[in-house]
Amino acid sequence: MNEELRQRLGSLWIMGIMGRSNEEKLAATREALDLAQASGDLDAIFDAKLYHAGSTIVAGYADQAMPLFAWCLAHFEQDPQRFQRERDSLLRQFKRTLQKADEFPQLSLEQIEGMRTQMGEMLRQGGYSLRTLYYTKMTFGMAIGDRAAAADAYERYADLAPDDMGDCATCELNNELDYLIFQGDFEQALQVGGPILRGEQTCAQVPHYTFGYVLRPLALLGSHNEADDYQSRGYELIRSSTGFLSALPHHLAYLSHRGQYDAALQIFENHLPEALDSRQLRGKHHFYLATQLMLTRLAEERPTVTFRPPQHFPLYQPSGEYAVADLIAWLESETAPLAEQFNQRNGNQYFTHELVDRLNY
Repeated sequence: MNEELRQRLGSLWIMGIMGRSNEEKLAATREALDLAQASGDLDAIFDAKLYHAGSTIVAGYADQAMPLFAWCLAHFEQDPQRFQRERDSLLRQFKRTLQKADEFPQLSLEQIEGMRTQMGEMLRQGGYSLRTLYYTKMTFGMAIGDRAAAADAYERYADLAPDDMGDCATCELNNELDYLIFQGDFEQALQVGGPILRGEQTCAQVPHYTFGYVLRPLALLGSHNEADDYQSRGYELIRSSTGFLSALPHHLAYLSHRGQYDAALQIFENHLPEALDSRQLRGKHHFYLATQLMLTRLAEERPTVTFRPPQHFPLYQPSGEYAVADLIAWLESETAPLAEQFNQRNGNQYFTHELVDRLNY
């Protein structure tokens, strides 16, 4: 890689980290990838694909990251000495890819386990423990509703000391809180998550997710005033960003619980364009399901609603007026087949039973 190319790519990658929005970061790493590919320099292409894969995941387009990561992994395995300098970066991208694997029901449990085996071997070769591997197994178990798998992975993860391959301490604490909520230990979760809730620990995506996670526990514990505050502050953090689709169902469910249907409808309107275009199917399903459950309650009070969806919304009406029953029917036509795909892959009925209860309290 010549010095001029290195400097230009370096500038774009800095923009990919420091950009003001996910879209700006994504554009910078996309430009870097185009530049690297035009140069024909294999080392530059490897680096650019790896950087762009990370940007696509952060921006909410994990499906686009999969082939980029697969290309890098294949080239690393073909010539590990040449790309040894990027081994740790590749491992971190492996972690991010596994953390998003639950979004895609077309990936079988066997395929995902094969990826884990491969990552585990790379971790050992790099002198790392399997703590990060168990961390991804814990979050995957939570996402598919497998309590036993999540609990086993959590215990193994918690037994090992942190190393340089883990998430930042704040992200890990956020997921530990989420795990305790998943297992129904609400009071312990709120205690563990105290440093985040008090603003003592923050990062790029925390407390953005955390404030949504705690809404249901606080509501069921009767702490509605506290939950109201977290809902307002939490949504303000994510309302203008893409990539937080999976955080929104917590807000929709809580606002429905509180009977604040207009605020919930505004969230649906604001983020429907992202949901329609998203290929992260779990996030899309949860967003639609939470909206469907909210509208089912609202239907008892109003037969119609007014909101402004994008023109490519299948039920688009220039008047902006929609029958609630029609919206519910459309949402169900989207959620039902997705739930079936996930249930079939996951080997349980979580998406049609327990998840519904979690979003309808």
